Amino acid sequence: MARAKEETKNCAECGRKIPISEESDYCKKCDDALDKRFNEIESNIFVFKELMDHEIEVLKKFDDEDIVDLYKNVYDKFAEEGPIDENEAKVLKKVQVSFGLSESAIGKDRLVDLENVVKVERKRPEKCLKCDQKLEDDFNYCPYCGIKIE
Repeated sequence: MARAKEETKNCAECGRKIPISEESDYCKKCDDALDKRFNEIESNIFVFKELMDHEIEVLKKFDDEDIVDLYKNVYDKFAEEGPIDENEAKVLKKVQVSFGLSESAIGKDRLVDLENVVKVERKRPEKCLKCDQKLEDDFNYCPYCGIKIE
């Protein structure tokens, strides 16, 4: 008896053939790599309090539910540390606007208003004390050596 040919589709990331019955649009290898990248982006948001445009492009590959969960996790983590400051609010607003997150999706209590946040008034060194690289005012960690900026 001839074996029925299984229908396939291409992985949206690498093009590898995967069974059409797979729920994901990605092969296992790409799905795992994207999940790892998602976790790295979330960690970077916590540490650096910024979200880069290339990271948004990666996040666009995820379901709306994943992005809502990301927003809520980031908001909750920031709120644990005290009132939301302007850098944190900018990141949250960027996620909200970039992905069209509605009030009903994220919750009214998690909406940020850029006008009513704690202003960040810190005197920062212009150069890293460890590696002597130039720093931006809103860096919390040196992007070159990783030291916390006091």
